[in-house]
Amino acid sequence: MNRLQKLRKSAGLQASDTVSVFFEPAPGNAEDATQAMLRMLKTEQAYLLESLGSVPQAIAAKPADLNVVATGECSLSTGAEFIATLAAMKI
Repeated sequence: MNRLQKLRKSAGLQASDTVSVFFEPAPGNAEDATQAMLRMLKTEQAYLLESLGSVPQAIAAKPADLNVVATGECSLSTGAEFIATLAAMKI
């Protein structure tokens, strides 16, 4: 959460700005770390929705009509690393 909030801030987003969050495993990420990350995303869905305003989805699910606002690498305490992408509607 902290890294995603910093990513929002670095993109100049306000707390009220609505963005969708997408993720992809970082290159070289161990398969077990990726699976642990996916389990965490599933079990923490309600918390993530409340905190972020959306549930993170795989980058492949990003609609073409969303602009990428920011991208950054993040790490979990499990050792999993992923690339987070914030996207918003085109204006």
